Amino acid sequence: MATVERIPKKFFEYITGSSGICEIRVEASSNIYRVFCFFYKGHLVILINGFQKKLRKHLKKKLN
Repeated sequence: MATVERIPKKFFEYITGSSGICEIRVEASSNIYRVFCFFYKGHLVILINGFQKKLRKHLKKKLN
């Protein structure tokens, strides 16, 4: 765990076309998780929904 000035885009990104909804990406062991959130009053992060991602995109492309 470390303190950083700016979170890399790989882990945190605003959803295009939304009004302030963000996606947090977490990798733990071989699992990938996504959590949607937004900032409340600039400092408080409100978590909306989360899920475990089952397949990676590049694997899906290989199957097609």
